[in-house]
Amino acid sequence: KLAPIYTLDYVHVSSGTHTIPTATVRLKKEDAVLQESAWGDGPVDAVYNAIDLILGMDITLLDYGLRSVSKGKDAIGEVSVKLKFRGEVVKGKGASTDIIEASAKAYVNGSNRLLHRMAADKSTNGDRV
Repeated sequence: KLAPIYTLDYVHVSSGTHTIPTATVRLKKEDAVLQESAWGDGPVDAVYNAIDLILGMDITLLDYGLRSVSKGKDAIGEVSVKLKFRGEVVKGKGASTDIIEASAKAYVNGSNRLLHRMAADKSTNGDRV
C-alpha cells in the first residue's frame, strides 16, 4: 500500500435552498498546507471542484456511490468514487458519519491513486507520458 500524497485536513461547505453551494477544502502534502474554495451544483460538487483546484487537475467523476456501513442516526456513510484523468481510471473510498467528509476522503483517496499511477507510468515510460 502506497502512502498518501495528500491528506484531507479540513472541509467546510455552505449550501441550502436559494444558496449557491460553496466549499473550502484544505489538504496537507508533507509539511505544506494547501487551501482552495469553489462552488458547484451541490455541496459534493463544490468540494470536488476545490480539490481539483488544489491538485491543478481536471478530474472526471465517472461514478459516485454512497452506502451506510452502520445503523442509527450516527451511521457511518461510505462513499465510493470512480475517477478518470488522462486515460487513467481509479477507484477511491472514504468513510465518515458526515457524508460530505466521506465524499471528500473518497475523492482524495482516488486522486492519490491517480497521482501514484501517473508517477509509476512516468518512471516506466521515461518522459514519453
